[in-house]
Amino acid sequence: LPGVARLANVYNVDTTSGRSEQLTPTIQSTEEVQFETVSPDGKNMLYDYSEQGQTIYSTLQPVSNRSYITSIANDDVSNAIWMDNDHILVARVHSGVEELDIHTGAPVQYFASLMNIHLLFYHSPYLYFQDAQQTVMFRSNLLTGERKQLTSATGGVNFTNCVLNPDGSRLYCEAQSNQFSRFGPGLYMVNSDGSGLQSLNRRGILLGFTPDRALLFLQAASNNYQVVKLGQGTQQDQVLLKNAAPTTALIGPGDVMLAPDGHGLIVQDGNQDDTPRGVWYDDLTAKTSRELFTYAPDANGHLIGWDQLLVKGAAPVPGVNVTPTATAPGTPTVPVLDPFGGWNGVVLITGTGTTYHFVSSYNYLNGDHRLLANLGANIQFDGVASSGLDMLYHVDIGQRTLFYTLHQLPGQGYFYESGQDNVLNAIWMPDSIHALIATIDAGVIEVNTQTGLAQPFLPSLRVQALKFYRDGYLYFLGGPDRSVDTLFRIDITSGVVQQVTAHSTGGDFWLSPDGLTVYYKNEGPAGQAGIYAMSSDGTRGGVIRGDGTPIGYAPDDSLVIMREVDHRFQVVQLGATPQQDRVLLSDAAPGAISLCAPSFVGETASISGETICDTTNVALAPYGHALIVVASYANGSSKVWSDDLATGKQFVMLTPSPATTLIVPGWDRIEVP
Repeated sequence: LPGVARLANVYNVDTTSGRSEQLTPTIQSTEEVQFETVSPDGKNMLYDYSEQGQTIYSTLQPVSNRSYITSIANDDVSNAIWMDNDHILVARVHSGVEELDIHTGAPVQYFASLMNIHLLFYHSPYLYFQDAQQTVMFRSNLLTGERKQLTSATGGVNFTNCVLNPDGSRLYCEAQSNQFSRFGPGLYMVNSDGSGLQSLNRRGILLGFTPDRALLFLQAASNNYQVVKLGQGTQQDQVLLKNAAPTTALIGPGDVMLAPDGHGLIVQDGNQDDTPRGVWYDDLTAKTSRELFTYAPDANGHLIGWDQLLVKGAAPVPGVNVTPTATAPGTPTVPVLDPFGGWNGVVLITGTGTTYHFVSSYNYLNGDHRLLANLGANIQFDGVASSGLDMLYHVDIGQRTLFYTLHQLPGQGYFYESGQDNVLNAIWMPDSIHALIATIDAGVIEVNTQTGLAQPFLPSLRVQALKFYRDGYLYFLGGPDRSVDTLFRIDITSGVVQQVTAHSTGGDFWLSPDGLTVYYKNEGPAGQAGIYAMSSDGTRGGVIRGDGTPIGYAPDDSLVIMREVDHRFQVVQLGATPQQDRVLLSDAAPGAISLCAPSFVGETASISGETICDTTNVALAPYGHALIVVASYANGSSKVWSDDLATGKQFVMLTPSPATTLIVPGWDRIEVP
C-alpha cells in the first residue's frame, strides 16, 4: 500500500554450521530495499532503498561523516555495481555513469556518454552493460571511451544471465526467445568483443566457473537438477553432482549461486505453492547436499551472493526453520568447520644446516602433521595458493630448476623446467592455478601449474624477485635496471612502472587486504628506521611506528606487528594512533631470547641487536586467530610455539633437535588425518 513502510533484513548464513548473523540494521522505507551485490573480496555488500524521492546507496561499511555513499533522484536512477572493492559505478538515466569512492562518498570520475543504460559487470578496463530495455549488450573501454555492441536486438532473442570467464575473453549467456527468433532457447557463447557468437547446444542455468576455469551450468534432468561441467562436446560434459538440492521442485532465475572459487553451490526452491521452500548447500568437492533451512509459510527471501564475512551469531534467520543435519538419502553429513575457513594448518619446512628437504603441514590445534613433499633435494619455497590447498616450490637438480606443486603432473611430476641459472622465483596468481615465474632470459612468464603450458607474460621485465599480484598490478623488487631491495609495481595492461617504496633492506613487504597500502620495515640504508605505510602506487606514506616487524592482519584487516618489549615478544594490533594499539599477546615465546635461527643467536645477534630476524620464523594465520613462532633460547635450543589468539591457549608444538633447521613460511587449509 502507498505510504506503508516495508521492513527488510539481510542475514549472513554459514553454509557448514547453519549459524546466521544479521548484517545490517532493519531498514525502514516506503519502497523495497534492493540488495545489489557482494563486493569482489566478499567483505562488503551494496544495497539501496528509496526515501523521500531519493534512492540511497550504502554498504555494510560506514562512510565518512554520513551513513550512505550517495543519494540520487528516483527518476534518474538505473542501477549500480561494484567496480572494485573500494569503488562502485552508478548508472544515471540522464547524466551517465558515475564512479564513487565507497569510503568517502566522493565522486571519482564521470562517464557522461553512458546514459540510460543498465550495468552488468566490470572487468578492467571494460564496462559491460545493456540498453535501458535490457535487450542489447555493449561494452565500453573506460580508459579510451571506445564502445562496442556485442549482441543484437533483432531476431526476437534476449540474452540474459551472462557470465564472463575469468580471463575476460568470452561471455556465456542464457537465451530466451520467441517463435520468431532465429536463435533457439539455450546457452550461447560469444567472444568479449562481440565476435564468434555460437550456440553451445545445451540448455540450463549458468552458474560460473570451476578452479580450472571450466564453465558450470545447472541442467534439468527427468526428476532432478544436475551440476554439469562443460566439455568440448556434449559427450565430454561431466556431471559433478547428479542431484543438486534434492526434493527441490523448481529452480528459477536468482535461485542458485555458485561460490566464487567453485567449491559450493546454494540452491533455493523457487516453487511458490504450499510446500515448504528449502534452501540447500551443495558441496561440489565432497559431492554432498545439505538442507540449510526451510522458509516458514509466511516468510520469503532471495539470494544475494557469497561472502567472506565471519558469522559470529548462533540465532536462526527469523522466518525460517533450521535443519542443520538434513541430508539427501544415503548422503553423508557435511562436517561443521571452524569459523576461520579451515586455515588451521601451518606450513613447516625442515632440513639440516642450510638445506631444506621436507614440506609438511601441522595442525596448530593439536600438532598432528602430514608430510607433503620430500624430493631429496634442497627445496626453495615460493608460496601457498590463495585457496590454501596447494603450494608452490622449486628445486635445483643438476643444471636444471624444476617447479612443483602438491598436485604433480603425471609422469614427470614438475610443471615447469628451466636452466638453473635462469630462474629467480615464482608467485601464485589469484586463481590458484597459474603461476608467474621470474626468469633472467625471458622476463616474467605465466605457467598453468595443472598442464605445464607456459606463455610470455611480461617478457621485457627484469626483476630481483616477484612479490605479489593484485588487481592488474604485478609488484616486484627492482632488477638490473632498477634499485634493488626497492618495491615497484607494473600495470600489466599499459606497462607503466611505479616505484612504491624507498630502498630498504629491513624486511619483507606486505600488501593490505584491500590492496591500497604496502607495509614494510625499514632499517636503512636511507630514511628513518621503523614501520612504513605507503600507498600501493607509491605517491604518499611514511613512518607509522618506530619499531616492530609486520607479521599479518587482524580480522578487521588492521596491521599486526611483532615487537620486543622488556625481553618479551609482544603481538600488537595497530590502531589509528599508537595510543589505540592493542596488545594481543604479551609473550609469544616465553623465555626466548630471539626469533632468529639458533645459528644467528650469539655474537652475530649481539652485534646487530636483532632479535626478530625473518618473518619465516613467525606465521600469523589468515583471520588473525592463531600464531606460530620459531624461537631460540640461550642454551642453543629452539622451540616452535603455538599461540591461539582467540582463546589465549599457548603450548610448545615442536622441540626440534639441534641438527634440525626449520621455517614456517605460511598457513594452509590442508586437512591433516
